[in-house]
Amino acid sequence: MEMILQQKQELSLLMTTELRQAIELLQLLTYDLVQYVREQELENPLIELKEAERYDTFHERSRAAVSGYGGRSAGLDKRAGRE
Repeated sequence: MEMILQQKQELSLLMTTELRQAIELLQLLTYDLVQYVREQELENPLIELKEAERYDTFHERSRAAVSGYGGRSAGLDKRAGRE
């Protein structure tokens, strides 16, 4: 009498609706994604968009970041007794 031991491993991927939607959304351009989100906001009363404050140019963003950082460090220096 001959005994045989076999082992089999199998992996399968189930394409769910959520996974399919995620893949579609990841392929959208920024403009198309914004349009999609706005459409969803109109269809779903539970979605409420808040518009982010925008900076017009890279220069303004840089200046805001630098002045914000400088303000924090200056405040730390004053509390530490340095100016």
